[in-house]
Amino acid sequence: MTHSKQSGLVSIIVVMFTAILLMVVSTGFIRIMVQEESRASNNNLSRTAYESAVAGVEDGKRAIMACQRSSGSASAACKAIAAKRCSTIQDAGIISSISNTAITIKSGTNLRYISGQAYTCVLIDSQTSDVVYSLKEGSSRVVPLRVNKDTSMIRLQWMMKNDKVSTISSADGGDTLPKRVEWPADAPALLRIQAVVPESTTVNGQQSFDSSIVSTAFLRPSGIRAPRNLLDSTTFNVVAPQSVRAAGSATNATAGVSPITCSAEAFDNHQYACSAYVTLPRNLVAGNPMAFLRITSIYNDTDIRLSFDNIGDGTIKFDGVQPKVDSTGRAGDVYRRVSSRISSSSNINYPEYAVDITGSLCKDFSVTNQGVPSALTCKVIPEEQ
Repeated sequence: MTHSKQSGLVSIIVVMFTAILLMVVSTGFIRIMVQEESRASNNNLSRTAYESAVAGVEDGKRAIMACQRSSGSASAACKAIAAKRCSTIQDAGIISSISNTAITIKSGTNLRYISGQAYTCVLIDSQTSDVVYSLKEGSSRVVPLRVNKDTSMIRLQWMMKNDKVSTISSADGGDTLPKRVEWPADAPALLRIQAVVPESTTVNGQQSFDSSIVSTAFLRPSGIRAPRNLLDSTTFNVVAPQSVRAAGSATNATAGVSPITCSAEAFDNHQYACSAYVTLPRNLVAGNPMAFLRITSIYNDTDIRLSFDNIGDGTIKFDGVQPKVDSTGRAGDVYRRVSSRISSSSNINYPEYAVDITGSLCKDFSVTNQGVPSALTCKVIPEEQ
């Protein structure tokens, strides 16, 4: 009788299953490594493409400045911007390209070309439907009111939900101006607006900027119960700034406070909570570079937006006030697109107050033909060492 011995069969089966298990685990790890490597490569290409697009925005700024500094719209830069072609930078003469379709990025001290990195299209829109700014408490912004069509009204919006402001509360009180500590931290800012709209479109002596052409208004949020849709009405929250220092006037009038009803509903929907339609003292003439609007934020920081929403036939736009640059960058086969607002490089630097000091101010003075008075009422406070 013959007996067959198969004592090694179990070991063979164990080895086979172990090998299969190790193969599956190894394949899984390899797949994960390949995916992570691909993800890292794509992230790097995406970041590089974004940087290429930003380079296009910076060259777009140069084109805008070249147009603003030129003698008129006949310059190469102005013509290139008006044409709205992807080759804006090349056509403006800002930089040359080694190809007809893209401007390759250079890097390093020797300015060597980086393979595969370029921006392929830059479009500049000088006429925008709105302008947006952020204001710190107590700071101001002077906005040129250059428009493409005549108008006598402008819309001002402010206070939007963001990372810093997530709630809104009411600053009730009608037309009063409370102390700073009495204003809620999450209430919309009070805005002081000053419209400067000369009668002439050109400078004609000092009278062109006489104080009589400056109109002032205070926009005081006095409630947050307005329906969201009501904010779009041109008959709701209408404000007419007053000329408070007329030429030749013996006394100065006081600018009134205009209560503004805001909307918590709009705020919760990530829209501007406060809106006012400002009636200007004179018409804005298309192309007039002499009109300005100064906006000061009081009590709180705020984001503001100026537009011509629901005014006229809907085609009124700002002309060259805050151009929009749209740039497309490339790195390898990855593309990124960046859209950026460019504020005018000719922004006016001005003091917030007539006198701005950090110490004491003595307002005593004398006018006499007898020499300097021997005794002054002001005490001289020595400076700290």
